[in-house]
Amino acid sequence: MSYDIKYEHINNMVVFANDVSISKMDYDALSRLKSFATCEPSFIWTELLRLGENQDTLEINFFKATFKRKLKALETLRDSKHFEMETREVLIRNKVKIQLKLTNITSDFKSIIPMI
Repeated sequence: MSYDIKYEHINNMVVFANDVSISKMDYDALSRLKSFATCEPSFIWTELLRLGENQDTLEINFFKATFKRKLKALETLRDSKHFEMETREVLIRNKVKIQLKLTNITSDFKSIIPMI
């Protein structure tokens, strides 16, 4: 793999330049998680990019509609054991929001986020 290429699709897997491999389904979920209606990186994506090397927990509050659009992608990645996920409804400034908490985020998962 050349240095310009960040990943390759090989046999229904996506292999990254740092030798981390994920399934095509996980890659599609990451792409959905990254994109927003405007094709700009979503808020959760920018927060994932900010995670430090020694951090493995992320907590974000979503409006229900925004969370609903990201839920399937998050469930796919959770089921593939890239992290553990907890959700709960919270009241913030008289608005019901969904609090998402990702824990035990794997270092391999964090390492591929900047490459997508």
